[in-house]
Amino acid sequence: MKKMFFLIVLGCWVSLIIDDPFLDLIWIFLYVPVLAGCSKRVVWLFIWGIFSLFFLVLDHESPVTPKEGEYTIYQIRENYVLAQNQNIKVIVYGIDDPMFYDVIYLSEFEKVHSLKNFSLFSFEDYLKEDNIFFQSNADQTSLVRRQKSLKGDIYDYFSKKDPYWKMTLYGIYNDSLPELMSRLSLPVVGLVSIVEKHLRRWRAHLYFVYGFSFLLLILWGSLFVFTTSILRMACHRFSKIFLKDWQAQFIVSTFVFFVLMPEKASSFAFVLPTAMNLIYHLCSDTGTRYLIEKSVLCGLQYLYFHEVDFMVLIFFGLLRKSSGIFFIFSLILLGLNVDLFVIWSNFLDFVPQLIWLYDAGFVYVAAFILLLFGIYRAESILRKIIYTSILAFIPFILPFLDCRFCVTVFDIGQGDCTLITEPFHKSAVMIDCGQNLYRDNMEEIVLPYLELKHIKQLDCLILTHDDFDHSGGVDSLKKNIKINKIIQSSDETIPVEYPFYSLLVNRQTKDENDKSIISYFSYDGFDYLWMGDASVDVEEQLIHAYPQLNCNVLKAGHHGSRTSSSYSFLNRVEPTLALISVGYQNRYGHPDIEVLKNMQTLGISNLRTSDVGMIQIQSFRGLCVFQTGTNIFGIIQK
Repeated sequence: MKKMFFLIVLGCWVSLIIDDPFLDLIWIFLYVPVLAGCSKRVVWLFIWGIFSLFFLVLDHESPVTPKEGEYTIYQIRENYVLAQNQNIKVIVYGIDDPMFYDVIYLSEFEKVHSLKNFSLFSFEDYLKEDNIFFQSNADQTSLVRRQKSLKGDIYDYFSKKDPYWKMTLYGIYNDSLPELMSRLSLPVVGLVSIVEKHLRRWRAHLYFVYGFSFLLLILWGSLFVFTTSILRMACHRFSKIFLKDWQAQFIVSTFVFFVLMPEKASSFAFVLPTAMNLIYHLCSDTGTRYLIEKSVLCGLQYLYFHEVDFMVLIFFGLLRKSSGIFFIFSLILLGLNVDLFVIWSNFLDFVPQLIWLYDAGFVYVAAFILLLFGIYRAESILRKIIYTSILAFIPFILPFLDCRFCVTVFDIGQGDCTLITEPFHKSAVMIDCGQNLYRDNMEEIVLPYLELKHIKQLDCLILTHDDFDHSGGVDSLKKNIKINKIIQSSDETIPVEYPFYSLLVNRQTKDENDKSIISYFSYDGFDYLWMGDASVDVEEQLIHAYPQLNCNVLKAGHHGSRTSSSYSFLNRVEPTLALISVGYQNRYGHPDIEVLKNMQTLGISNLRTSDVGMIQIQSFRGLCVFQTGTNIFGIIQK
């Protein structure tokens, strides 16, 4: 019986991790044979159906548009607050000196939107994990009433002290704090471990140990904030009070957590400790357990954060306990105005960093699962060590063994930036490096992505023309990465070995946009045409000069403006897919509705970065696929 409930809870976990409702339904049906193979009783399939459908509805609720009215602040962050009205949550900007349980009046809402680039932080996705889809702006006049509460009084007291307290008590991170401090999570996690260890030394009854920990966690969450880690630990300690068998504890604690926080089933703060708990109980051999635990810890960090700090990996337990001990001393000396924060901050800054970046993909995940299974099943310790070593070295090798040709259109708002890379890091070409008035696109988006992909230099940077949204980031780019050649004229040669040309060197131009370098390149039998901001006049000159010109992928000119992408041009070049780099709700009204209608009439699919985020096209031996930042996949036909 316990085994079947255990399998059902694991199945529900996978179901909650799956974002797409259609794929979720497929998983529910595919899991039926697994359960049927473990038990012939139909009742378990019935229970699975009820549980899975319950979580399917719970996890895939449609976003509800907020209504005008009063909202209560339930969480405070550095530059915004989270407020709710019944079950509807919103993010609110513009409130100075907010307090817990303040009631504010909100009247206007808009959907949360942020840039979506692979492997980089997306604020929209971050909020979606908490079922927050809308935002609003407010000011002090929006405050209806200030609710008096102990939680609010405590926050008011600590918010006036060092930023350390807001970080350790509420998870409000400030740029002045060491980055390592945020990685150690709230000190209550280390504090609970210390308390439990000492209670066991004093031979306290286990019921008392776990009961005390449970009450401590609930008290912390009530006075400060309930994070994923705190709630998970509270559910786990609660189950240990009443249940002795670890499987029963896992079933009850996991099920209760899923009911309370179904959206957090895939969060790192839940997945890692739960995985470690399973490994501890399923691996009886101490050596095997150690190897698998370290492998899983590394693998999950690559999958979630795309990096591993090996110093933190080795000393994480010690650092977390130290965080708890320091927190206790800080509380004791709180009234004496002793600034221990500076000591702790300097210590964390002193801890050296040994970081390796790796954007884990399907190949890594497949190897990760197979090698973990190999470590678990291998009989000799030598073979286990070999499998572990292979798994450890894969992230250092795979980035340079990518055999795909890749064209990446960055989501940088109203601007253009495209990265073109050959297999095995043979070459890297960038077309444009558009900048933004309110954000350094190169510093915040492009360079972190290049670093993640271990691209140390650009063979060539093509600046199509001298507009800020196409070439404004060149100085920022040059400061941080080696660029072998910068091309600003159509008559310059692109230094790659595959066909890559600048078309229409001699042309008649009316303005700066018409001077745009037009790039045409081919790889794996697929042709690409990048138009810059060239107008309809240049398009006519282009098809006249190259009557046989066509392409599979077209980067639409001038962000989909009506001054480009005429019907006759689109009909002549016959692209299968058109890409439009454009900002969300931009003031220019791009892309133009007439351009989109022309594409629809001609059967040309289009992808807009404002809607789908980053667009990446990959080809290998005649197969060409695309993927977007919103997880849209497709095949590009020749």
